[in-house]
Amino acid sequence: MKKIFLIFILSVLPVFSQIEIPKGANDCEFIKHTYFSLCYDEEHEQARWVAYILTKEMIVGESVYRKEYKPDKKVSTESAKDSDYLNSNFSRGHLAPAADFKFSQLGIEESYLYSNISPQLQDGFNESGGVWNNLEQRVREWVCKEDTVYIVTGPVLDNKLIKRKLPKIPDSKVSIPKEFFKAILVYSQKSVKAIAFVVPNSSSKDDIFKYSLSIDRLEKLIGYDLFSELPDDIEKSIEIDFDTNAWHQNPRPYVRKKPSPPCTIKSNR
Repeated sequence: MKKIFLIFILSVLPVFSQIEIPKGANDCEFIKHTYFSLCYDEEHEQARWVAYILTKEMIVGESVYRKEYKPDKKVSTESAKDSDYLNSNFSRGHLAPAADFKFSQLGIEESYLYSNISPQLQDGFNESGGVWNNLEQRVREWVCKEDTVYIVTGPVLDNKLIKRKLPKIPDSKVSIPKEFFKAILVYSQKSVKAIAFVVPNSSSKDDIFKYSLSIDRLEKLIGYDLFSELPDDIEKSIEIDFDTNAWHQNPRPYVRKKPSPPCTIKSNR
């Protein structure tokens, strides 16, 4: 009976237009770009969160990485700029990675806006083999299998469980996060599940699941509500707990089928 009920629930799943947008983070400026939204925190001179819907069609394409970082003109108080990161010994780390928008030149260019950038350790974090880079790679593997995932990601700027003050890049307003988070939701007729990660901003090649946690626990840490448009019963069931086994499955190989492009994973950012 339980299985029949679950099949029924999945067959009538409603569609939400902004299921990925967090609620409750009101002390930042909401900005919407073509393929992602964010909330810009002027105090820390970076986004508090970046949210977007990722599909398997978005991660393939021939778009060019120009790597031109630019201020975000949509930020009313002015975003960070080149001089904020000059000689800082920190990488200009993407929150929504450019490789998630390979299908669109505009998407890649928008990912290089400073509103989507946060200071990350230069070595061993978001470079090839680093734990954060591995997590981004794994998300693209999951979208190949699941077709669509909902993502909220960002720096942990206000840790609600530990009172602390973040250091700044010298001669700038840009705060240096001690951790980064990523919350991932699959919500389809095939599967309903969610998982979160909080990863220290440090050199590591640890297994990403060492840093996995429930959505509920992440919400307590960052102080705002994720995936709040879900029906209450579903939201409660997937946010309180999570099953790492459901995310360890090998991605399904994807074969070229028109009009959809092939889903291939590469090691670039």
